[in-house]
Amino acid sequence: MDNRVFLVTGATGALGSAVAKKIAEDGSILLIPYRSDKSMSMLSELVSSASDKALFQKTELTKQSDVEELVNVGITRWGNIHAAVCLAGSFKGGKTIEDTEISMWEEMYMSNVLSTLHVCRAVLPVMKRNNFGRIVTIGAKAGLSPMGNAGAYAMSKASVMTLTRTIAEEVKGTRITANVIAPGTIATEANRSAMPKADQRQWVSPAEIANWISFLCSDDSRSVNGQIITVG
Repeated sequence: MDNRVFLVTGATGALGSAVAKKIAEDGSILLIPYRSDKSMSMLSELVSSASDKALFQKTELTKQSDVEELVNVGITRWGNIHAAVCLAGSFKGGKTIEDTEISMWEEMYMSNVLSTLHVCRAVLPVMKRNNFGRIVTIGAKAGLSPMGNAGAYAMSKASVMTLTRTIAEEVKGTRITANVIAPGTIATEANRSAMPKADQRQWVSPAEIANWISFLCSDDSRSVNGQIITVG
């Protein structure tokens, strides 16, 4: 995947940083949006190791105009966007459906669904023009088998998976694919701290997910389209 251009959202998170590092190691170019200077500082190691193949731009993913500008910057510099890896999102739960504030429903939609939708809408015309592209999104097992007290999150992740599979149907017969990774609990420091008594043996590491994403963006995955891949 040498010199292919990857737009990676959520790269400042525990999963996103592992994915971005894997992509950089594969020899690809990184186009990474970030929200704040604080989050940008978290990418210092990646910047120093891949500065000649990385571009970082302050972007609000819930604003379509910001995302379109991000894609235009990538095209201006490198002429193409070969892959979009949509990892940005968040989790909130702990309340039943009737007790979940409308603001939480809106937050889960904005963070998980709208950010992904905007990226997909912006990159698809580029991919169709060049007859090549890879889209990988992050769903969740909770979106497939909802658990109690996390309805807003589960519904948002189910929407991400439906969005991705719809795109896959619309690009059938082209050299574009769209697939979903649906992890269980990811083995991050934040999750270990939040659930110290949980059985962590089945948790999936960020590196494992990064390897799956690398495969789904490669030429070897050309026949994989519209799949929900559960891990962990």
